[in-house]
Amino acid sequence: MNAHGVAHFKKALRQRDKTDAKDAHAIAENMRFGPLPHPLKLDIRYFALQRLTRYRFYLVHSLAREKVYAAQVALVLKMNTYQADEPFSDPFAKSGQWALTTYATADELATCDINDLARALRQVSRGMIADPWAKADQLQQVAARAYPLPDKLIEPVNQILAALLAHIKFFEDQLAAFDQQIETLAQNLPGYDQLISIPGIGRVYAAGLLAEIQDVQRFMVDAKGQPRTTHQGQSALAKFAGLWWPRIESGQRQGESRRMAKSGNRYLRYYLVQGANGVRLNAPDYQAFYQRKHKEAVRFKHRRALVLTARKLIRLVFALLQKNELYQLPGGAAET
Repeated sequence: MNAHGVAHFKKALRQRDKTDAKDAHAIAENMRFGPLPHPLKLDIRYFALQRLTRYRFYLVHSLAREKVYAAQVALVLKMNTYQADEPFSDPFAKSGQWALTTYATADELATCDINDLARALRQVSRGMIADPWAKADQLQQVAARAYPLPDKLIEPVNQILAALLAHIKFFEDQLAAFDQQIETLAQNLPGYDQLISIPGIGRVYAAGLLAEIQDVQRFMVDAKGQPRTTHQGQSALAKFAGLWWPRIESGQRQGESRRMAKSGNRYLRYYLVQGANGVRLNAPDYQAFYQRKHKEAVRFKHRRALVLTARKLIRLVFALLQKNELYQLPGGAAET
């Protein structure tokens, strides 16, 4: 039985104690109203991969949380003009991290010798900065416009920033290690070759999709054991991922604003949306679909268009896994 369904059903019952006996009674009441529970078929072949991809999901969100806190708190306190003027395209670039951690204050960075700063930037970036002297001058101008920190805040802010950057480095190293393990584990599973043939779907995202979807044939049978059509199977997979929009009707009135359910498998939804972002950059038909939905949206254009692109991607993923075929380019040639 779906635990979320049982939890929502219990809210409809009168106020009662939270005990094992009362919980069992609530589950029995839920079974009386339906739907009845159905057997859950598990494929042991995908268990190890699923554990790794779900832990990677946790690592990615932990990394994002650390970066958001560092960007909104630590970097603003250390140099409030650092992100606004964008001396580096990535606020967590190695050169930027070196500059922020080497100099205790923005004033020290603004008044240091520009030649020493330029040579250090060239060494830290390993020659990736085309004109280190121009970058050093820009960095000093940004530091000169920053507000000065009170003396008592200098050491705490530097400690917080150093700790956050160490956390970010740790999570990035962990992600790299787990990505390698995920690729190694997924390459021998059925369906992996079909998913990585889609342009824009990397090996890790393909593994994440495969770990949650597993065998698509399980979506071709409903809870009562009756066979489904291909369209119904694709819809069932979309509901499993939470990528569907429940209808709102009352009499002759139909609601125009429909919210996405988000009640399904959040791991599968994450890998679908991330994979759709790569596909819309590499597949012309998906790029055109994304652009059309982007123009139609009034608010949150990118998010809405990307989620709709992920819903469209479900049909492609389902078809490739069901037919055991590689992705075909619009001209008809198979993707290699």
